[in-house]
Amino acid sequence: MEICVLEKDKMVGVVGGGQLGMFFTQSAQSLGYRVCCFCNQPDEPAARYADEVITGSFDDAACIDRLTRMCEVVTYEFESIPAATLAAIADKVQLRPSLSVVQTTQNRALEKQFLADNGIPTSPFAIVDSLETLVAGVRQLDGAAVLKTATDGYDGKGQWKIDSGADRSRLEAIHQEVAGRTCTLEKFVDLAFEVSMLVAGDVAGDFVTIGPMRNRHVNHILDTSWVANDVDPQVEATVRELATRVARDFALVGIFCVEFFVGKTGEVLVNEIAPRPHNSGHLTIDSFSQSQFDLQALAVTSHELPQPKQARPAVMVNLLGDLWAEGEPEFESIGDSLPGTQMRLHLYGKATARPGRKMGHATFIGDDLQTVIRNADQFRAQLGMEAPTELNQV
Repeated sequence: MEICVLEKDKMVGVVGGGQLGMFFTQSAQSLGYRVCCFCNQPDEPAARYADEVITGSFDDAACIDRLTRMCEVVTYEFESIPAATLAAIADKVQLRPSLSVVQTTQNRALEKQFLADNGIPTSPFAIVDSLETLVAGVRQLDGAAVLKTATDGYDGKGQWKIDSGADRSRLEAIHQEVAGRTCTLEKFVDLAFEVSMLVAGDVAGDFVTIGPMRNRHVNHILDTSWVANDVDPQVEATVRELATRVARDFALVGIFCVEFFVGKTGEVLVNEIAPRPHNSGHLTIDSFSQSQFDLQALAVTSHELPQPKQARPAVMVNLLGDLWAEGEPEFESIGDSLPGTQMRLHLYGKATARPGRKMGHATFIGDDLQTVIRNADQFRAQLGMEAPTELNQV
């Protein structure tokens, strides 16, 4: 198979203007490409770095036409993009990852069914589209479960915990909140922890992985991540093999993140797929030979992918808008006061800080993982951040 690498100085498009698009833009430019960012507002993080910026609604036909006329290939930095927009782009230029990847993964019901059809283990689930199917699903799963909207649910939003033995009145109340939307009902698993695996695929059908990442959360939002070199070797091998299988089943060209539940008895279950770079991979910017964004840029421009190597242990700490309640904290002075690590601070340049909004991240790097974790936790404590949890089923 002859591979035609995209020529330097050609234009690559990215749909979305957030921090993931910003880091992708920087990586693509470092390879010698120009980047066109299609976003809603001109002050979004990626728009500040892109060579060309198209601003407007994602369903604006004129904006879509301009993007596809300017670009040789288009990628995206988040999955909640109107399906018609992505289909219109894919009809005119190469969309990477492909239309089928994002159409499946932006709908949790389709994603769960795709995994089941391909023999990928997940927690037991049922598709719910009415009160009757909700009642039947609760009976079928026979235990505590969580109801999740099929679309637009993230960071704990659009989710309802259903306790074992919930009566019909409780189910009726939840169903009224769902307001007729299709959902998945997923059985709770006796979890030990969560990990994620980054997978990138190239046009030749080869794949490289980074991880697994050990993830902790606060209020269902990712808080802290590091490469989990303490995970049981069999669990690590299973996570890597399953993530690669999912990528191969999708014929992935680009990068995505597969999130896993690891049970207390060692079972490994796929929770969900993010068809783009992932928050848990941010530490690759400062501690790997190639970052997740470098892999994304290489893959979408048809390069062969190297296997990234980690130079030193690192821990990423997410910085949310809650920390800006009384002005921007003294992140650097706190980080610099912790011996045994170096801190790399990345602030995204968003104009307004809001509770729960991802405003930046800090990566701590050192020679010993336990020291790095301890310093990252000390940094969090000095900022007054809430203690994280390993488990995030809701």
